[in-house]
Amino acid sequence: MSRILGIAGLEGERVETGANLRIIQDPGGTTYPVRRDLASCVIRYRHRDGRILSAEIRIAADDRNAISHCLDHEVMHALGFRFHSGVITSVMSPFHSQKTLSRWDIMAIRALMSEGMVAGMGRSEALDRVNATLPDLRIYAERHVQNDW
Repeated sequence: MSRILGIAGLEGERVETGANLRIIQDPGGTTYPVRRDLASCVIRYRHRDGRILSAEIRIAADDRNAISHCLDHEVMHALGFRFHSGVITSVMSPFHSQKTLSRWDIMAIRALMSEGMVAGMGRSEALDRVNATLPDLRIYAERHVQNDW
């Protein structure tokens, strides 16, 4: 989490009272049913009125790289990235073999966690705020990730 907070430019001061994230390491080889597939990591979260109230990440990967990939992917879900992207290179993509946070992921985290973003704001206003900071997001991402586009 400290790495994600660092990417977001935060140091823990933006944690909401009552926020709850649990990460559980299960034995290697365990699989979790996800729709019609089996996965080595999964997130389950409770939400109300478009807000995530709590999340539980379960990981059964047993090597360091797989655990890191699972955490990156599932923490992105916990931050509110609900869907998998088949379009861009991202840890959220089921079609790319991106094993670490890509430039797109870093830009998305920084945009989502920026001071200008407020829970419940409309899509149009959120897009306007992201567009205003896009040059800065790109510069930051280029400095922190290499060769992923």
